[in-house]
Amino acid sequence: MLYAVPSNGVGSAWTRVDPGSQPGWRTATLSAVNFPREVDFRSDVEDLERLLLDADASWSDTQQLFDQAVAVPKQQAELIQAARLLQPVYVRGRAAGGVWEALGITKGDGATVLDATAAFTEDQVNAIIKATPSWVSISDALKAADPPDAATNTASSAEPWPWGTGPAERVVRLVLRSLRTRLDSATLNSPQQAPSISDELTRTSDILQRVLAIRDALTQELTNTELPQDADVTSLTHTINSVFTRLDVPAALGAELTKLKNVVTPQLVRTALAVEIISRCTSSRTPLQRSAPFKFVRLGPDVEISLLTNKSTSENPQPLGDRILYGTQVAHFGAFGAAEWRQWDWLMGRLHAVAHLGRLLGADESWIRQTQAQVLESEEFTLDKLNKHISQLSRDCPPGRGAAAVRAMRNELNSTAHGKVVLKAVADRLVEFSGTVHPKLGAVVKASAGTRTPPNQSRRLQWLRWFTAPARGVVWKAIVSGVEHDPTHTPTLLKQWPTLATTALALTTLILSTTISVPVISVVFALIAGVLLSATAALLVLRRAVNRARDQLKERCQRALNPTPGETPSSDGSPRTEGVLQEN
Repeated sequence: MLYAVPSNGVGSAWTRVDPGSQPGWRTATLSAVNFPREVDFRSDVEDLERLLLDADASWSDTQQLFDQAVAVPKQQAELIQAARLLQPVYVRGRAAGGVWEALGITKGDGATVLDATAAFTEDQVNAIIKATPSWVSISDALKAADPPDAATNTASSAEPWPWGTGPAERVVRLVLRSLRTRLDSATLNSPQQAPSISDELTRTSDILQRVLAIRDALTQELTNTELPQDADVTSLTHTINSVFTRLDVPAALGAELTKLKNVVTPQLVRTALAVEIISRCTSSRTPLQRSAPFKFVRLGPDVEISLLTNKSTSENPQPLGDRILYGTQVAHFGAFGAAEWRQWDWLMGRLHAVAHLGRLLGADESWIRQTQAQVLESEEFTLDKLNKHISQLSRDCPPGRGAAAVRAMRNELNSTAHGKVVLKAVADRLVEFSGTVHPKLGAVVKASAGTRTPPNQSRRLQWLRWFTAPARGVVWKAIVSGVEHDPTHTPTLLKQWPTLATTALALTTLILSTTISVPVISVVFALIAGVLLSATAALLVLRRAVNRARDQLKERCQRALNPTPGETPSSDGSPRTEGVLQEN
């Protein structure tokens, strides 16, 4: 079982929280981003583990029983005697199970164990057996083995196999797995015996393939056969028998099982049949489940590309790990940026698969390099182009510098019209997403960060949108170039005309206070002039303070998004000295 993942190893993000401390927003965000990937990976692994357990449970105990009996002749005799005693139970189950399997095949929509046809009564089972089904033997199936031919030491003649395709397949598989185990042991302990066991294994595998071909032919014939509707089990048995007769299934299976006796020994096949009877005597109505054991192998980008390492390239792609894929950048969403990036990740997946599968299958490095070259040719990629792209990724995606990779990818997207559309669409969706967190928060984010003015804004949100306009322009310019924003309207108090108006009124009232001879009226106009002059000064101070605050917010955004060489923003927003961040 091969499991392909785009990450270098399992779990690279650190989301653990120290005891007694509250997680910060970075940790919480990272955990939220990682959670779907971790859940998906764990779910997949759990499913694979469950399959492995199911496969192991379906054959392991039966196989161990057979292997132990093969190793100890006394156990073989006891096993065969036990099978003789259980054969009547096995016969009844096989008789009913054969009819039920045929019904499941011919129905087309798939019969299940919930169908009424699976629950045959005792009288119906007796009727099936009385009709002499071709997949059941009433006589002793474990009689003493035929004496071998004196010249060839093989079974003398082929006898029909009376148990159908399922038991024949399981018997051959028992012998096949036993030979595999013996071959592994001989390879380590007795190399001189390995060639003969390997030959037996090959011949047994060929026999299994022919048994499977007989099974497939029988299944196809049953599919094309119209069984009697609402007929009694006797009529069903006769119809199924006619299919067995047309294909001569017992004779064909008997020929293959005789060949198996010639490959190993008749006694070994007899023991395998005894294990089949014992292990299936109480479950012979259950459809055949062909589970196979497997190993879990993870395939990732942490493998050398032999095609590159054998050329004079200055960059070795293996240390890049998962950074060689665009898809792993930006919280595993990088490949959505451009079609070229997805094509690159597809190419890397094929090259890595060739390296992994070649080594798993025992291929040498020359075959791997040749096959990788064919992959490059099929993807219309040249080796020089591959080397240049690897060098670019090594430069743009340095280890531990996620910000540098994000900026490099942003610059690359900004170089094409389609890339600009993608960047703007992502940013717009993030702004819209804020409303799903909390309506009030969403209104604030849309007013301060959106490129379009939301309808029916309150006065406070209008002020906020105007105040954040310079910073918003800096942020959007850092994301995507050439984005148009809806114009913002300056609040009335912060425009120039209120200041000019109060100044003019103050001067007018001041002049009137000096020209009017009535003392009381002159004092009143002087007081009004003073109030107007104070209002003018307040408006000037307010405008200056607000504009300065806008400029400071804009400068902070510029420093955060475009740090000067040798500085990167720290967690509190202040610059800190670090390595130079290169930008395209």
